[in-house]
Amino acid sequence: MSVDLKELYHKYYNYFNMYHYMLFSLLALIALGILNNGKTTIPQIITAILICAALDIFFQFLRDKFQKKQFAIEFPYSALISALLIAGILIPGTRWYIIAVAATIAIAVKHIFKSFSFTYNTSNKHIFNPAASGIIAVTFLFSAASNWWIISNIYLAILYGILMIIRIKRYWLTTSYLFSHTIIIAIYAIITHQNILDSILLVNIFFACFMLIEPKTSPFETKKQWIYGAIIAVLAVVFLITVPIIDNSLTALLIGNIILVGVNKLV
Repeated sequence: MSVDLKELYHKYYNYFNMYHYMLFSLLALIALGILNNGKTTIPQIITAILICAALDIFFQFLRDKFQKKQFAIEFPYSALISALLIAGILIPGTRWYIIAVAATIAIAVKHIFKSFSFTYNTSNKHIFNPAASGIIAVTFLFSAASNWWIISNIYLAILYGILMIIRIKRYWLTTSYLFSHTIIIAIYAIITHQNILDSILLVNIFFACFMLIEPKTSPFETKKQWIYGAIIAVLAVVFLITVPIIDNSLTALLIGNIILVGVNKLV
């Protein structure tokens, strides 16, 4: 009995959606991160998951009640993804209440701040990246620090990242970001007489492969991907140079989310 590999590939490719791929990738990276960073990471993972999932289901209930529909729980894939990102980016041992606030803000931002027809011609897409919103909020509120411990194995992160880019079809967005970031930071290194290679390696590959390409807050069209990726790269380098105490990538992403509203109207 012969097996049609092409048919088998398409069968499973279509069976597992982008949320399945993202969740599996993050769980694998989190598991490795726990092994490398110890049990201090576990409480923040559990806290983030419980709060993100519970709040997401609560907002589902409010939505269905407002729309006068029968309440049916949808599995909170995106909420769990936000939870793993929050737990995996903030430093191990972050206080539980800081994680709780970050998780609450992330889910609230996801459900409350929606972009309506003037942006995407749909009300199903949020403007701000939820996880980035929660992390930056607690950075200002509690001086919380991030060290991206989820990237315990950079090679595996890159592998999963490439699979995510292919699955979500954001090739040009990641390419634009990495290319622009590399050129700009290299020029800055030359001007300031710093080591060029060390400066180039400051780019956050995980961010480019996972958070930047989040489908609800990133453009699908090729032209917009190039523009958006370059804008985020410029902002990331500017914040890296001028405000090093905050996470430059996530801050750039949130500002880029706002700029994208204008890009969608003009391009």
